[in-house]
Amino acid sequence: QLAQVIRELRATRYRPRMAIMGSRQQMCVHKDVRALAGAAQNAACKARTQSRSCAHHNELEHFRRREPDFGKNDPVDIEDLVKLGERGVVGGGCGPCPYFLSLDMYKEADIVFMPYNYVIDPSMRDVLGERLDGAVVIFDEAHNIESVCSDAAGFDLPASHLAQAINEAQEAFEAACMAEERAGGEGDREAAGLRWNARGKDVDDGYGGGDVGTSLAPRGADPGADARGQPPRPAAEYKQLRALLLALEDRVAARVEGSAGEELVEPGEGLFELLASLKITEQTLEMIKSIATDAASLLAGEAAAVGQRSRSRASGYRINELAEALELAFRARREGHVGSFRLRIGADESQSRGGHNSGRGGVAGKGFGAGHGAGPTLSFWCFSPGVTMSHLAAKGVKSVILTSGTLSPMSSFASELGLNFRVRLENPHVIAPHQVWGGVVPVGPSGKKLNSTYRFRDTDEYKSELGNVVVNFARIVPDGMLVFFPSYGVMRACVEHWRNTGAPSIWERICASKHAVVEPSGKEEFREAFKEFNDALEGPISGAAAGTARTNGAAFFAVCRGKVSEGIDFADKAGRCVVLTGIPYAPKADAKVRIKRSYLDANRNLNNGNGNLNLSGEEWYSQGAMRAVNQALGRVIRHRDDYGAVVLADERFAHGNVRAQLSVWLRPAVQPFDTFGKAAARLTQFFKLRAGDRPRSTDPNASSRNGGGDGGARFEVLGGASGGGGGGGGG
Repeated sequence: QLAQVIRELRATRYRPRMAIMGSRQQMCVHKDVRALAGAAQNAACKARTQSRSCAHHNELEHFRRREPDFGKNDPVDIEDLVKLGERGVVGGGCGPCPYFLSLDMYKEADIVFMPYNYVIDPSMRDVLGERLDGAVVIFDEAHNIESVCSDAAGFDLPASHLAQAINEAQEAFEAACMAEERAGGEGDREAAGLRWNARGKDVDDGYGGGDVGTSLAPRGADPGADARGQPPRPAAEYKQLRALLLALEDRVAARVEGSAGEELVEPGEGLFELLASLKITEQTLEMIKSIATDAASLLAGEAAAVGQRSRSRASGYRINELAEALELAFRARREGHVGSFRLRIGADESQSRGGHNSGRGGVAGKGFGAGHGAGPTLSFWCFSPGVTMSHLAAKGVKSVILTSGTLSPMSSFASELGLNFRVRLENPHVIAPHQVWGGVVPVGPSGKKLNSTYRFRDTDEYKSELGNVVVNFARIVPDGMLVFFPSYGVMRACVEHWRNTGAPSIWERICASKHAVVEPSGKEEFREAFKEFNDALEGPISGAAAGTARTNGAAFFAVCRGKVSEGIDFADKAGRCVVLTGIPYAPKADAKVRIKRSYLDANRNLNNGNGNLNLSGEEWYSQGAMRAVNQALGRVIRHRDDYGAVVLADERFAHGNVRAQLSVWLRPAVQPFDTFGKAAARLTQFFKLRAGDRPRSTDPNASSRNGGGDGGARFEVLGGASGGGGGGGGG
């Protein structure tokens, strides 16, 4: 998406001083450092820049003197910066470091492009420094900002991550012991004894259990000072940290075992009661963070020194993640936001949630100890996105602008974010009514109803009927067709059933009309699948199954809220039709969904202070699903000359209250049908009429003419125009 918006900037006459932000993982061009990842990469980079042994970093100052206006006359994206760093200005030479060049450009830029998390994540937001003061912050594709803000403010600590942090503290202890032995001196004998005693949790050697939090006291030297010419941290402190983490592991297990069931849910203050029992308080927090940071740096430095990519995990060191989680929690308490959080200890549900960004991995189950990683997950969840937005306001941001095609209803969206969006704009689409067709198809070809609720979607009858719907539409729809499912589980179950049902199978009948591609969950696999889909639109795929016709394009089977439904441009023949097979309601039994609904219901009648109505749990649940529906359906029309069809293959869309939550631009085009045959006939007629429509305009100024304009736009200014605050937009 960043590359796409840079292309749009290049197409304008506007030439501001710009910058684009990225990570070391994306931008590093040093031949050794780029092979590392996570904390090891950061440590190796810092070591080389401090010692001036990175030629690319050394070149940066010379380059900026030669090219002070770099990026002003010709906007650049991350790929451009990397190529410059690899080849230099004229090619073949040593170019400037792309990562530090982007940071340097940021200091003077008029417009900066970056991913969400640079502004929303607290640790990354601090990197931006004072430049947020007075800035205008625009969130594009803002329909996901509510969940992104909530996830950034809280955390999940699976038992497996805590176990890894314990092991990392032990590894840091042993590494420090070896360094002390090599250095020699009076500490030798004590260090040698400590190294072996620390291996067992149950060995009472004076450094395990008890009030271990009080034994962590600041030392005279600066943490990690060995890199800056001061004494390194004593090995014993890493062992004390390990003992503290072991005690935390035991307390977490004891809390859930002492509750009535296998899950404990408490107000956010419960976390601090748990931590206080281990002497983890505001007073000891900085020292614990300092030791954890030094432990990660010590391990990362060792990994970088020997080029061990296996020990330089892309996600960083768990001991660092733990320190960052503690800082997040205490920051929320300092700022008075604890009431917006809930403590949960129970089975890890990150997999069933489909990948919330804070829930990575973990092992569920009871009975664990000694850092083995089997046990419950400790979660500190934020249920008010306004917590994160308040941080932006505190930074002095002048305006916050949200843009997306799926922000409606805006009042509830503003309520969730806790900001008073005084300016609200809703536009119609840029297309004419005849360019889009929509139909609700409640039954399949044999008259059996289509309903993807839990009650029906696991039945063979439903999966077969839905498969026959796809078979028929694959014959009617030209070029590209996107078929969306509520979840990966439903999609996989349907595809598996289609592969094994009938002779020829339902899947083979689909492939007789279109080259079929199934959306994978992995990032690299998705790139390959996306390429396969686009290649199939241009002609036959080499190596594909024999006997399958490919003259009618390709079908992409994907999930709502997945990569295909978010921000990818399926313009023209890439997306002539979107088939939606259900409504992607989140699982009601999911812990995060349950607690969020309960939280909203409890706060329903409280005054939010910004004039917005508080959502009920049911309203939030329904609106979240319908925003995902509208986001997926938005793939069908991508510019003013585009055309396409939308098929809602679920009987629930026949209900007026459900259709009323569709995007404003689509609602008039959607018509319900009582039989499959009528819908198929009208869809066939639509594509015959559209077959002669002209292709997409290449005129860069065309979007400002024809198609839409301001006709029918809804524009509101709520309240007065004085004072600070933000604006919001959507359609």
